[in-house]
Amino acid sequence: MDEAFHESARAAAFEALAGRGEEYVRARRALARAHVPERLETEVGDGSWAEVARLAELAIDDALLALLGSDLLHPKHVRELYRSFQALAS
Repeated sequence: MDEAFHESARAAAFEALAGRGEEYVRARRALARAHVPERLETEVGDGSWAEVARLAELAIDDALLALLGSDLLHPKHVRELYRSFQALAS
């Protein structure tokens, strides 16, 4: 993954969604109920899954930014934001 390009895609999404903060917050709250860090901690208990949970949250945030900004972002930025989520899902 090209980190510089990924960060530029995130920056473009933040800029494009500046007026849609309420939408993002609603969607993120709904997703928070479905996320698994507590489950990972219960299963493993030694904290080794903390980094996995952090990366999963970042991938979910990227996908959410891509989804909410898909009508405003350049397609290359949307693809880049989905890329980390696709890597997580595979």
